[in-house]
Amino acid sequence: MLEVIVGSEDRTLEELLQAERAAVQKTLNTPDHQEGMTAFLEKRKPAFNRAQ
Repeated sequence: MLEVIVGSEDRTLEELLQAERAAVQKTLNTPDHQEGMTAFLEKRKPAFNRAQ
């Protein structure tokens, strides 16, 4: 997601929204995404696996 922010001042809103959408879609089927959603629903701190 950091690549969406870096250089954002030179991009249009539409370009930024499209880049954000693509970045989010990359994470949708990862174990960390599932853990984040589960932790949120269970109102607990997530235990992410940073070794991916």
